[in-house]
Amino acid sequence: MQQLWTLAKIILGFVVVVSLVYIIVQLILPGFVELTGVELPQIELLSQEGVGERGLWDWLNLLILPTTVIILAMWVSIVFQERTTQMTKYRTQELRLIEEQKSKETREIEENRANDAREIEQQRAQEAVLQSYLDQMTHLVLRDGLDTANPHDSVANIARAHTLTALSRLTGARKASVIQFLYESKLIGYTEFMRSTNDGVEDVTPPIINLYQADLREAQLIEIYLHRATLAGVNLSKSDLSGSYLIEANLAETDLTEAYLYKTNLVDANLRDVHLNGANLTDGQLMGANLRQANLSEAVLHEADLSGADLTAADLTNAELTGANLTECIVTADQLATARSLHGAKLPPNIANKLA
Repeated sequence: MQQLWTLAKIILGFVVVVSLVYIIVQLILPGFVELTGVELPQIELLSQEGVGERGLWDWLNLLILPTTVIILAMWVSIVFQERTTQMTKYRTQELRLIEEQKSKETREIEENRANDAREIEQQRAQEAVLQSYLDQMTHLVLRDGLDTANPHDSVANIARAHTLTALSRLTGARKASVIQFLYESKLIGYTEFMRSTNDGVEDVTPPIINLYQADLREAQLIEIYLHRATLAGVNLSKSDLSGSYLIEANLAETDLTEAYLYKTNLVDANLRDVHLNGANLTDGQLMGANLRQANLSEAVLHEADLSGADLTAADLTNAELTGANLTECIVTADQLATARSLHGAKLPPNIANKLA
């Protein structure tokens, strides 16, 4: 293509030069002949029948037009070929992009299908684990008297082992199904309290199945009813207990780090030594709760009701207590001074004066 274009430029240049010479001669020749009286010789060319004498300039007249047409035709052809090449290149790129997009979409579809298939398989596996667990526990309750066993009986130990194994393999809402089953079977619930001792320690009746260190991370325990349930020492970090009913529940030493407890009812609950750092207890009901030595650092307690709660030695560093009700609770001014915000909070009168 480059060679054709070069040739065309050479020919076009030649034609331009010849044309210029022709024009100049046509303009000068008459004056030259008139001035000098010299006539230019005529070149006689032999031709076939019908062709007479032709002068040099006659032949130039004859050649300029067709030569120009040829050059223009060549130029148009070259331009057309370049245009065609560009269009072909553009079309090739466009087709390649279309193919790449199709390939990408195909891969995404295949990946989504693979992910969906894995998700379905995982859900089936989860359901199988849950069903197997429920079958085993039902067998222990109906045939081995698990629901009337003592916490140290072998059947209770077997049930605990099954429970801890199942919880470690289950996720989200299925963890909640296990807890709901245990509670309704009276295996972790109905704790008997002897409250209001001087040192803040409650005398409790231990549950048949001890869930200490059970894996309930990220469990979906939304609006679950666990009145007086025992979940002491359980790992409930990042779990969702919003709207749950946990009145008088035993959650001592439980890990509730970054848990979501929006509007959770924890009235009179045992939260001694609990880890609530980073937890969200907005609008939570903690009236009369035992929060001795609880870690509430970075916790959000907006509009939470802590009236009458025991916060002895609790860590309130950077806690958000905006609008919280702290009337009649056991807490010191030094503790509250470490909180991030007490804006609009209702404080005990003796502390309000110190922090004013």
